[in-house]
Amino acid sequence: MRKIHFRWIPAVLLLCLSFSQTVLAANTTYVIDDAGLFSKSEINAINDKIEQLQADTNMGYIVVTTEDAEGKSSQEYADDTYEASGVGIGDDYSGMLYLIDMDNREICISTEGQMIRYLTDDRIESILDSAFNDVADGNYADSALTVLEDAEDYIEEGIVSDQHNYDSETGESDYYYEDEGGFPIFSMLFGMIVGLIAALIKYFVVKGDYQLTSDTYEYPLAEKSSLDLNVTEDRLVNKFVTHRRIPKDPPPSSSGSSGRSTVHHSSSGRTHGGGSRKF
Repeated sequence: MRKIHFRWIPAVLLLCLSFSQTVLAANTTYVIDDAGLFSKSEINAINDKIEQLQADTNMGYIVVTTEDAEGKSSQEYADDTYEASGVGIGDDYSGMLYLIDMDNREICISTEGQMIRYLTDDRIESILDSAFNDVADGNYADSALTVLEDAEDYIEEGIVSDQHNYDSETGESDYYYEDEGGFPIFSMLFGMIVGLIAALIKYFVVKGDYQLTSDTYEYPLAEKSSLDLNVTEDRLVNKFVTHRRIPKDPPPSSSGSSGRSTVHHSSSGRTHGGGSRKF
């Protein structure tokens, strides 16, 4: 009977675990290509880009194509698929989904969590503008990479100063403030305190230079003052009346503000931003 060398078991188990993790990592995909629009190499390229983005931004990304939206709008399908994929990162499920919907013939973006703050309505419209050209030419993988790269550029630019989430269902706005890394309230208060101190110092310096007190000093008003009165007459010679039509203000943009992120609620009640474009 052969002896079993138990001391090798931990090493073998560790090797098996390491191999299984490597296989899982190799099979990890952030692309759901139900419409069959991508080649294998294109899927690999999109996966590589998403892995880089997730490492850099700590937010989730996924690209989806479909030929059957299950009777839903593109936005509804995108929101539900984002939630079902579990790709969102953190307690607020931060991230984004890009959908090429061959059923409704639309491209669509769904955002959640901190990504809503970065990708405002105006920025999403700009991203869709870029992606539309590729989709219209049948370059579906290029459109996906364009969306990811444009999102990356906006994240690097940061959240705009007047960013706010506008709930399209309730009409309420949620502004981005200091407690979320936004408006620098502490810096403003610090500046006010420094300004007050500088003003007080200037006041006491000037007061010390003059050394005037109300009890001992009296200004020689009669000696130091004078009064000159002049009479001036204005005569109306001619009168002209000019009429001009004042144009109306231009209509507001669709977003209403460069910092607005319009949000809505999915079938599960979670809050999403996003937008879509027909092609």
